[in-house]
Amino acid sequence: MLERAAIEREVRTVRLTISPGNTASERLASVYGFVPVGEQWDDEDGREIIYELGVGSAGRRTPAVP
Repeated sequence: MLERAAIEREVRTVRLTISPGNTASERLASVYGFVPVGEQWDDEDGREIIYELGVGSAGRRTPAVP
């Protein structure tokens, strides 16, 4: 997904949401450079933390996942 986003000129930001306490997903998001930017309420999943990553073809990298 991030590779595709990097080549699409219209895409500036990739956004994802993670339920609080989902440590594995939080860690993975951090490895890829996502940062928390806010919260939202999802009627199905409850409270979610919103993470964003700016993307673009210049300077893209694909980190090694530990």
